[in-house]
Amino acid sequence: MFYAVLCAGGVAVPMNPSLSARAVEFHVTITGARILLFSGRRPVATSIAALTAGTQPVRVGKRGIARLTAGFAGRAEPVSRAEGDAAVILHTPGTTGVPAGAQLTHGDLASNQAVVARSLLGLGAGDVVMGCLPVLSHSA
Repeated sequence: MFYAVLCAGGVAVPMNPSLSARAVEFHVTITGARILLFSGRRPVATSIAALTAGTQPVRVGKRGIARLTAGFAGRAEPVSRAEGDAAVILHTPGTTGVPAGAQLTHGDLASNQAVVARSLLGLGAGDVVMGCLPVLSHSA
């Protein structure tokens, strides 16, 4: 889902799936999210929290996001974004108990991966790398 959001031109806001409904509502509200793709143990509470914040909740389950993408032809290429455009908003627990948001741009992500590729992995221009995020499953 992370890469799909970026390819579609969106901003990813990863959240812990075990957040309380109140925390979900807070994060969705302060980021201005228009859609919440989620899985987790509290689907009703999460859906209500998203709706309260004015966001469309979409539960990702055994059928994935089939309901959301039904009839959608898709795009051949990712949406073009500038280096300074927001890519990810990460929320960290604040020392006062209020989460703080940290924004990473597309340029930040590209720069970080370039440094890791060159400095840590010793990769060059001819190397091909596949990066994958784990698929998390949270059963009740």
